[in-house]
Amino acid sequence: MRIPSARIRSEVRRLLELPEAAERPVAVERIARAEGVAVIHQRLNDGEDISGFYLRDGTEAIIGVNAAHHPLRQRFTVAHELGHAVLDRSDGMHIDRAFKLRNSTSALAIDPDEVAANAFAAELLMPEDEVRQAVGEGLDITDDRVVKDLARRFGVSQQAFAYRLANLGLTLDGQADFG
Repeated sequence: MRIPSARIRSEVRRLLELPEAAERPVAVERIARAEGVAVIHQRLNDGEDISGFYLRDGTEAIIGVNAAHHPLRQRFTVAHELGHAVLDRSDGMHIDRAFKLRNSTSALAIDPDEVAANAFAAELLMPEDEVRQAVGEGLDITDDRVVKDLARRFGVSQQAFAYRLANLGLTLDGQADFG
């Protein structure tokens, strides 16, 4: 099922109005808890392959995050799984495998639930109006240091921030160091 981007933005706006969302970078785990979703960090069975999961059983909801991943990746995973929680409140388990950038499946963006959860996570961690305001301050987004500083401000990787800029139509002309 394709989830309209207007619904994603509306749900994120609602969450960003919570007291738990007052700080930047966004306290994504506190927001999840405010929504009644527990967050656990644990090394998951498949090691690097599983990023996280979302499980709902009636009124119980849990986000599991692979503690073996980089802390910035874990933040994005929590936001992504929270997207599943907020956008689809049905019972069941959803497991997300670590995505590999530029592989044939991820490039196609063929799973609408995953696309929606990624859009939700990007909007929650890097709200469009705040990104546009930061860039509109006259910052040179072609400067690697500026991209690094902005990524740090939002608590995301440089790569995630660069993707967000591109998805918002804000192009990077320089060669950012995503290492």
